[in-house]
Amino acid sequence: MQKTSTLAIVLTSVVLLIIVSVYLVLKNFQQKAMVATTDPYSWVPEDAGLVFHIKNPVLFLESMTKTGPMADDLEILLSPNHEFDLLHKLDSLFTHHEDINQYWSASSIILSMHPAGTNKHLLANIISTGEAHPAEMAASLKEHLFPGLSSETEMLPNGQSIHRISAEEGTPVYYSLTPVSMLLTKERQLLIQAILSEQNQSSVLTANGFSSLKETAGRFADNLFVNTASLCSMLQEFSPKSWPLAIHCNNLAGWQSWDVSYNTGELILNGLAHPLTEHNSVLHTLGRQKPRDSEIFNHLPYHTGLFFYFGMGNTEVLSGDSTDLSLQFADKEKLAMHRQRFFDITTLSPDSLFKQWQGELALVFSQPQASDNPVLIAGAAKGKQWRNHPELGIFFREISQGETSSGPWQPDIFQINIPGFFPVLTGGLITEDMNFAAFTNDFVIAANDPATLNEYLESLRFGQNFRMSEAHRHLKEILPTGQNILLHISPAILLNGLNPDAHKESQWSNFSHSEELGNFRHISLQYLHGPGSMAFSNLVVKHQPGYSISNPLLWETPLKAKVHKGPFRMINHNTQQPEIIVQDTLSNLYLLNIDGKILWQKEISGPAMSDIYQVDIYKNNRYQYLFNTRNYLHLIDRNGNYVRGFPMRLPAPASAGIAVFDYDNNKNYRIIFPSENRRIYNYTLARRPVSGWRYDRSQNLVQKPVQHIRLENKDFLIVTDTTGRLEILHRQGTSRIQTRQQVKANPGTSVFAATGNGQQAHFMVAGKTGELNKIFTDGSSVRIAPDTFSLQHHFTYAQFTHEQEYDLIYIDDGVLMVYNPLGKLIFSLPFAGEAKAAPRLFNPYDQKPYLGFTDVMNQRLFVVNRQGEISPPFPVAGDTRFFFESPPQKPTMVITGWNDKIRAYNIKH
Repeated sequence: MQKTSTLAIVLTSVVLLIIVSVYLVLKNFQQKAMVATTDPYSWVPEDAGLVFHIKNPVLFLESMTKTGPMADDLEILLSPNHEFDLLHKLDSLFTHHEDINQYWSASSIILSMHPAGTNKHLLANIISTGEAHPAEMAASLKEHLFPGLSSETEMLPNGQSIHRISAEEGTPVYYSLTPVSMLLTKERQLLIQAILSEQNQSSVLTANGFSSLKETAGRFADNLFVNTASLCSMLQEFSPKSWPLAIHCNNLAGWQSWDVSYNTGELILNGLAHPLTEHNSVLHTLGRQKPRDSEIFNHLPYHTGLFFYFGMGNTEVLSGDSTDLSLQFADKEKLAMHRQRFFDITTLSPDSLFKQWQGELALVFSQPQASDNPVLIAGAAKGKQWRNHPELGIFFREISQGETSSGPWQPDIFQINIPGFFPVLTGGLITEDMNFAAFTNDFVIAANDPATLNEYLESLRFGQNFRMSEAHRHLKEILPTGQNILLHISPAILLNGLNPDAHKESQWSNFSHSEELGNFRHISLQYLHGPGSMAFSNLVVKHQPGYSISNPLLWETPLKAKVHKGPFRMINHNTQQPEIIVQDTLSNLYLLNIDGKILWQKEISGPAMSDIYQVDIYKNNRYQYLFNTRNYLHLIDRNGNYVRGFPMRLPAPASAGIAVFDYDNNKNYRIIFPSENRRIYNYTLARRPVSGWRYDRSQNLVQKPVQHIRLENKDFLIVTDTTGRLEILHRQGTSRIQTRQQVKANPGTSVFAATGNGQQAHFMVAGKTGELNKIFTDGSSVRIAPDTFSLQHHFTYAQFTHEQEYDLIYIDDGVLMVYNPLGKLIFSLPFAGEAKAAPRLFNPYDQKPYLGFTDVMNQRLFVVNRQGEISPPFPVAGDTRFFFESPPQKPTMVITGWNDKIRAYNIKH
């Protein structure tokens, strides 16, 4: 959809290509106010889109970095490596000639950007407040400035001369001396235009609002000016001249004036817009609206690349009786047609829609690839009121899952059968129909097709919302509260996964190879109602060298059915490379390499009950895969074939998965499993019962694997039955510790053990409501009760927040909680989901511990750092167990399952 593409490209280009240039120029130089004896803006033509006042050119030259749309001109005019390097030559010339040194040391520069045909060109206006006169230096300049380069002089009819400097190859540069300045550019016509602007009094000083703004802005006046209409017109070359929003360049009349400051990667521009009286102005209409403190950010995905927000306090300005009808942005005839058709179909007044609308909306683009399919979010007066409206409701048809997506989770999606619904609703601000919608709280989320809508809703489901992001926190600290217009761009996200070849015919190709743009965390432009008919405009640019957001999904491998067991990490005994084994719900077993390629697939007679273990039955460093189903023990070699004698029928149906122990690390494996007859069996890989095993029967059924814990160089086997009765056994199955007090363990929680750091060796057992029993090897115990939890809680005991102490870590009722050893809460993290397993501790990439857990209800995998923060790029889609891997010559990754797929995510921090 070409219209929508234009919005993302044109407006993104304005911010990315212009403001980034300004940022990189400003980031290392100090501002020092200067006032020229004659106003230098007289030589800046009125069509300037950007006027940038450089107060100290010496400091500027030391810090200048070329980038963006001005790169070619900056290379010629400013770069010390270019054949002309005019400013450096000027600097050297003025520094070594005392007669003109005063001129240069008291100089400042105005850079202005102008359209020139289909291109943009810079005009550099070097101004002096010193005593030396430019004309007096003409001879010295000709003699010293361009030695070895040919020079031509052209006399204009008004007596002004312009000079053309050129080398054998390369673009020529033109300059001219005025009474107060030197003008430099590589575009001859622009230089002539500048000279005539002063003569004809047609400079920016006569442009709409510039002079009055320059006088009223006070300290804002001498840094940066942006003519939004002119700038917009210049940048329309980036795409076809059609817009999905009814905002045209001629609606952006007026100058913006900025106060510019920079501090440690943060560029902040605050200013005022000139009073606007035109009724066809976006800024005039929306700028008079009371700013909205919106909840709409709760409905933007955490990683949102680009969005436009519009907020109105009074939607009646869009009504048919209002002089501000449709904000006068849109094609009035087309809007009138939409309104008439809406009335003909519904018999409702189009203005009645405004009562259903809260007056705020956002147009969202998550990725460049989605630029043809934006998502619209609009506030409804009451949740789901539109679809339940007695007249409107009949035009909202709920569509089936098959019409939207084959995903496992399907929200209610409705097809809107009213042509022009959103253009009518927004008074023409939105020019395109959104034909499909879903309702969430007090907002409607709409898109042009159900697949885009479903993908957007799932991105909200798998990740946190934008309000919880670093970008929103930063904006909240910097910008005033409330919004009328907000444009937010994350270049790092927009560049994520961008395929230059797919966009080589578009202006996205300008961005695709830019490492520098990827270092910009976010760029946000805000426009707010101000005093009288003025408006506040604020811009925040957050830059962090080395920062980037890469596409976390490295690869995805589909299986024949949903994941049942796994994925588990294995080792290829031939190459020592990691591999992955997994079983689906159709009992197919798969072996994958670390790049996600399926090496083989084998159908197994039933679902695995246990984890899948890697063993070496022949003790020759060639590995096999061991697991059990309800009735069989399976041992399969690396080629996918059964080892002779397997599958082995179990002596009784298993009630839980096997546990495999190699007590002395000599490959004399012990395979222990509970059965439905309440006996616990102990076998060798030779398929024979272990001699000396003396465990008889448990009092109640055991439905969790037997645990093995090594503590103080002793082996302990832990058996927990369905009632929570705990047994701590010798290797032979006899009782090793009799607890002095009755301990009832949570059957779904593992037992942990710890020693060292001055602590007495002990086991830590979580009770049914979360109370903790610290059991010592002599049978004594201590009870700790940090809080009361549900029967479904999960517990982990690990050194997480402190290297010398063990934390008490719980997940319960959608909240992760971490306590110190005394039961004092360190932090809690709500995630609004459900975990089916305890969080696991990992040191995946930077030698610091992280907690990982899976929210199975919402199919999200989380990784949390010591401070209780969710580490990027998490959360990611996942609903199974997971493991971290750092293969040689490959990025550190996490392997997990999601529905019927195995996924690998790049977890570069």
